Amino acid sequence: MTTTDSYHPPLTTQLGRQYLAAGADVDRLVDSDLDSDWLLVLETYRERKLLRFRLDRAAEDSEKVAKLTAERAELAEVGALQALRAAKRLLDDLLVQRQRLMIDARDEGASWADIGAVLDVSRQAAHELYHRQIKNPWTATRVRKP
Repeated sequence: MTTTDSYHPPLTTQLGRQYLAAGADVDRLVDSDLDSDWLLVLETYRERKLLRFRLDRAAEDSEKVAKLTAERAELAEVGALQALRAAKRLLDDLLVQRQRLMIDARDEGASWADIGAVLDVSRQAAHELYHRQIKNPWTATRVRKP
Protein backbone atom coordinates (compact mmCIF):
# COMPACT_ATOMS: atom_id res chain seq x y z
CA MET A 1 0.00 0.00 0.00
CA THR A 2 1.04 3.50 -0.72
CA THR A 3 0.74 6.35 1.69
CA THR A 4 0.02 9.86 0.55
CA ASP A 5 2.37 11.60 3.00
CA SER A 6 4.29 13.19 0.14
CA TYR A 7 1.39 13.45 -2.29
CA HIS A 8 -1.10 16.26 -1.97
CA PRO A 9 -3.63 15.89 -4.74
CA PRO A 10 -4.82 18.95 -6.61
CA LEU A 11 -8.25 19.99 -5.38
CA THR A 12 -11.01 22.11 -6.79
CA THR A 13 -13.95 23.61 -4.95
CA GLN A 14 -17.43 23.79 -6.39
CA LEU A 15 -20.32 25.18 -4.36
CA GLY A 16 -18.26 24.96 -1.19
CA ARG A 17 -17.32 21.27 -1.59
CA GLN A 18 -13.88 19.92 -2.42
CA TYR A 19 -13.24 17.44 -5.21
CA LEU A 20 -10.17 16.04 -6.92
CA ALA A 21 -8.99 18.35 -9.65
CA ALA A 22 -8.06 17.25 -13.15
CA GLY A 23 -4.64 15.63 -13.14
CA ALA A 24 -4.96 14.03 -9.68
CA ASP A 25 -3.41 10.57 -9.36
CA VAL A 26 -6.64 8.74 -8.53
CA ASP A 27 -5.07 5.27 -8.32
CA ARG A 28 -2.52 6.53 -5.83
CA LEU A 29 -5.30 7.91 -3.66
CA VAL A 30 -7.33 4.71 -3.83
CA ASP A 31 -4.24 2.75 -2.77
CA SER A 32 -3.47 5.10 0.13
CA ASP A 33 -4.20 4.34 3.77
CA LEU A 34 -6.23 7.51 4.31
CA ASP A 35 -10.01 7.32 4.42
CA SER A 36 -10.18 11.00 3.49
CA ASP A 37 -8.55 10.11 0.14
CA TRP A 38 -11.11 7.37 -0.49
CA LEU A 39 -13.93 9.80 0.27
CA LEU A 40 -12.48 12.36 -2.15
CA VAL A 41 -12.41 9.73 -4.89
CA LEU A 42 -16.04 8.76 -4.19
CA GLU A 43 -17.26 12.35 -4.01
CA THR A 44 -15.48 13.26 -7.24
CA TYR A 45 -16.98 10.25 -9.01
CA ARG A 46 -20.45 11.14 -7.77
CA GLU A 47 -20.08 14.77 -8.85
CA ARG A 48 -18.87 13.77 -12.32
CA LYS A 49 -21.92 11.50 -12.69
CA LEU A 50 -24.24 14.28 -11.57
CA LEU A 51 -22.69 16.74 -14.01
CA ARG A 52 -23.00 14.17 -16.84
CA PHE A 53 -26.70 13.79 -16.00
CA ARG A 54 -27.20 17.57 -15.96
CA LEU A 55 -25.34 17.86 -19.27
CA ASP A 56 -27.63 15.30 -20.87
CA ARG A 57 -30.68 17.25 -19.73
CA ALA A 58 -29.30 20.63 -20.84
CA ALA A 59 -28.68 19.64 -24.43
CA GLU A 60 -30.86 22.46 -25.77
CA ASP A 61 -29.18 25.28 -23.79
CA SER A 62 -25.70 25.83 -25.25
CA GLU A 63 -24.69 28.32 -22.54
CA LYS A 64 -25.59 25.84 -19.79
CA VAL A 65 -23.83 23.03 -21.65
CA ALA A 66 -20.65 25.11 -21.86
CA LYS A 67 -20.77 25.92 -18.14
CA LEU A 68 -21.38 22.30 -17.10
CA THR A 69 -18.69 21.04 -19.47
CA ALA A 70 -16.19 23.48 -17.96
CA GLU A 71 -17.12 22.38 -14.43
CA ARG A 72 -16.73 18.72 -15.35
CA ALA A 73 -13.36 19.39 -17.01
CA GLU A 74 -12.04 20.77 -13.70
CA LEU A 75 -12.66 17.41 -12.01
CA ALA A 76 -10.33 14.41 -12.05
CA GLU A 77 -11.30 11.51 -14.26
CA VAL A 78 -12.59 8.87 -11.82
CA GLY A 79 -13.84 5.60 -13.27
CA ALA A 80 -16.47 3.35 -11.76
CA LEU A 81 -13.89 0.68 -10.88
CA GLN A 82 -11.70 3.22 -9.11
CA ALA A 83 -14.71 4.46 -7.14
CA LEU A 84 -15.68 0.88 -6.35
CA ARG A 85 -12.17 0.14 -5.04
CA ALA A 86 -12.35 3.27 -2.87
CA ALA A 87 -15.77 2.21 -1.55
CA LYS A 88 -14.42 -1.25 -0.72
CA ARG A 89 -11.43 0.21 1.12
CA LEU A 90 -13.72 2.52 3.07
CA LEU A 91 -16.18 -0.26 3.92
CA ASP A 92 -13.41 -2.61 5.06
CA ASP A 93 -12.01 0.15 7.27
CA LEU A 94 -15.43 0.88 8.75
CA LEU A 95 -15.98 -2.79 9.53
CA VAL A 96 -12.67 -2.93 11.40
CA GLN A 97 -13.64 0.21 13.30
CA ARG A 98 -17.01 -1.34 14.20
CA GLN A 99 -15.26 -4.43 15.54
CA ARG A 100 -12.91 -2.36 17.68
CA LEU A 101 -15.80 -0.27 18.99
CA MET A 102 -17.75 -3.41 19.91
CA ILE A 103 -14.75 -4.61 21.91
CA ASP A 104 -14.45 -1.20 23.60
CA ALA A 105 -18.17 -1.13 24.38
CA ARG A 106 -17.98 -4.56 25.99
CA ASP A 107 -14.88 -3.50 27.96
CA GLU A 108 -16.88 -0.48 29.19
CA GLY A 109 -19.66 -2.77 30.40
CA ALA A 110 -22.21 -2.42 27.60
CA SER A 111 -24.65 -5.31 27.32
CA TRP A 112 -25.35 -7.21 24.12
CA ALA A 113 -28.78 -5.56 24.12
CA ASP A 114 -27.11 -2.12 24.24
CA ILE A 115 -24.76 -2.97 21.38
CA GLY A 116 -27.56 -4.56 19.37
CA ALA A 117 -29.73 -1.46 19.79
CA VAL A 118 -26.95 0.78 18.44
CA LEU A 119 -26.35 -1.57 15.48
CA ASP A 120 -30.10 -1.95 14.91
CA VAL A 121 -29.94 -5.72 15.37
CA SER A 122 -31.07 -8.07 18.11
CA ARG A 123 -28.97 -8.81 21.17
CA GLN A 124 -28.35 -12.28 19.80
CA ALA A 125 -27.28 -11.01 16.38
CA ALA A 126 -24.80 -8.60 18.01
CA HIS A 127 -23.39 -11.45 20.10
CA GLU A 128 -23.08 -13.72 17.06
CA LEU A 129 -21.38 -10.98 15.05
CA TYR A 130 -18.90 -10.47 17.87
CA HIS A 131 -18.04 -14.15 18.11
CA ARG A 132 -17.96 -14.74 14.36
CA GLN A 133 -15.83 -11.74 13.41
CA ILE A 134 -13.91 -10.86 16.55
CA LYS A 135 -13.47 -13.86 18.80
CA ASN A 136 -12.96 -16.27 15.90
CA PRO A 137 -11.79 -14.17 12.93
CA TRP A 138 -10.54 -17.19 10.99
CA THR A 139 -14.15 -18.09 10.17
CA ALA A 140 -15.03 -14.60 8.95
CA THR A 141 -14.38 -13.76 5.34
CA ARG A 142 -14.56 -9.96 5.65
CA VAL A 143 -12.29 -9.41 8.63
CA ARG A 144 -9.01 -7.65 8.00
CA LYS A 145 -6.28 -7.96 10.57
CA PRO A 146 -5.91 -4.70 12.54
